[in-house]
Amino acid sequence: MRRTATPRFALAAAAALAVLAGGCAASPADSTTPQPSTSAPTPGATAASPSVPASAATRPALPAGFPVLPDASPVAPPDDDATVIARWTAAQAGSGPFDYYVAALPAAGYHVVGTYPSETTALIRFEPTAGTIWQLLLEEAQGGTRITIRTDRP
Repeated sequence: MRRTATPRFALAAAAALAVLAGGCAASPADSTTPQPSTSAPTPGATAASPSVPASAATRPALPAGFPVLPDASPVAPPDDDATVIARWTAAQAGSGPFDYYVAALPAAGYHVVGTYPSETTALIRFEPTAGTIWQLLLEEAQGGTRITIRTDRP
């Protein structure tokens, strides 16, 4: 991640990274991410529906002791996106945050599934628990880095 990229290039790099990450996802049959049910709900069961705002859906909790880049400041996850688990901003730009997480995740016991660095955006897919994949997204933003933990997307 360098600081010399133009905004147009940054957008193209982010789009390319999303395509790469999407291509690395398991097929729906092999996916560990819950898939929508096609059966009728069990009487008395509750589930989030498309008409329920994402803020009402259950957001996974960040595990205790999860590594956080030193000097990163927490930012509230968006209310309308329950896939975002946690978010921080850090003044540090460049490859430093990526290098930190590539080393810190395995050291904290998280299996890294794949790393996808680019000029201004980087993605690390990892397992918080066996069979579950989350994404750690690093984006250059306002002279620093925005760090987002989210559930994996197919």
